[in-house]
Amino acid sequence: MLGFSSVEPKDTQSNAPNVTWQHIWHLSEIRDALSGSSFVAVPNEILLCIFRFLSVSDLCNVSLVCRSFKMIADQDEIWKPKCNIKG
Repeated sequence: MLGFSSVEPKDTQSNAPNVTWQHIWHLSEIRDALSGSSFVAVPNEILLCIFRFLSVSDLCNVSLVCRSFKMIADQDEIWKPKCNIKG
């Protein structure tokens, strides 16, 4: 046993630090970075073909990158074969 108590008194629980999260980059900086990205030049049809090869886990991750990737990753033609849906 390491000597740690799994239950703390209520008064110590209320003294927990207030943690907040703040964006480091401003929205305009993010837009500028994305507009200069080489992915802007890749047609959506090509990205759709590439995304078809991704695993379910990778598709979930890539959908978190940006709205454009989410829109492409959410296409039925990508998910139907992975879900074994026919028709």
